[in-house]
Amino acid sequence: HWQHDLDLSNLEQVRTCLNQNGYDTNSLFDLMLRPETQAAYDANTEEAIRLSVFGSPTYIVDGDIFYGQDNLVLVERALERPFG
Repeated sequence: HWQHDLDLSNLEQVRTCLNQNGYDTNSLFDLMLRPETQAAYDANTEEAIRLSVFGSPTYIVDGDIFYGQDNLVLVERALERPFG
């Protein structure tokens, strides 16, 4: 979403982006709007708040938090050779 300045709270923008990339938006939106999906989203949001996550994308590797796509090199390094 950051690459295309997409507002993830705007479902029409999300639908357009998915359509442009060849996804079956009807199936995806059906899954997205299910109660169990909302419950998983809520649980993930609570965990993000608990961990002080403040933006997207955020990656957590062995408890270390990496924020932003510019830190993917650090995420890769942490996956290959854990810090410590």
